[in-house]
Amino acid sequence: MPIKWTICLLLIYGTAASPAPARSQTPPRENGQQTSKQSPKPLYATDPASVPIAISDVEKGEFGPLDIQIIARWHALQAIPLLKTRFEQSKDLNTKGEIANALVRLGENNGPYWDFLVDDATRVINDGPPTAVNFDANGKPILAEPSKSFTDWATRHRMSVQQAWNDATPEAVGAIIDLGSSDDQRAVPILREALASENDFVKIAAAQGLAALHDTDSVPEIIKVCESAPKEVAWLIAQYLVYFDDPAAGRAVDKYVPKIIAQELREDRAQGKTPYD
Repeated sequence: MPIKWTICLLLIYGTAASPAPARSQTPPRENGQQTSKQSPKPLYATDPASVPIAISDVEKGEFGPLDIQIIARWHALQAIPLLKTRFEQSKDLNTKGEIANALVRLGENNGPYWDFLVDDATRVINDGPPTAVNFDANGKPILAEPSKSFTDWATRHRMSVQQAWNDATPEAVGAIIDLGSSDDQRAVPILREALASENDFVKIAAAQGLAALHDTDSVPEIIKVCESAPKEVAWLIAQYLVYFDDPAAGRAVDKYVPKIIAQELREDRAQGKTPYD
């Protein structure tokens, strides 16, 4: 997941779930649906000329998340039938979620694709994996071993702790991101529910989505979550308060987010960046 806070949390939790070497945070794709081409140039996502390339990749079955995002970003309506076909063919939850997100953003927002996003996020809220580590009194993660709640969850779901970390956790976060980045205000109450998750990744993704949807009414709830979160998690949640024109949100950013990072976030916003940039 190409998101800043994912990298931060990997640094916090990277060795917590298992002594085995950390794998990529992106779950494995189905054969034929993970592009093998080299990483695109940085301007690829922001250049409308990349749309035909992205559509071609999807047609060939050699596509990744960035291709789908480009199609949605540039509102390439001509790709809707192709995306629908790929959605039906896919058996991977992450791929289906990314495609459903794109289709909703392209206007297919009253049917199976919206329902998929809601059902996937609701599954995470009701029975997603909890946070993988415990925290000490100073809000620092204890990396010696995974939390009991995490290992218990893995056992109940017949997974190893490593599987729960490498697969279930990214899937849970992805479900909330797919919903939050759908540009659909109907996501707001579900994202508010996700703020109460036992998983820190999910809480952060929920705050990110609420910021992207400009739901100012959620500011008090986001701040409340920051107040009870461990220090290392609180600022990752609070960073999204920078996208609200709300005095309480601004004070919370100053309280929880390191000064240098808060300044950078505010500069980014002034330059037109959004919570998902």
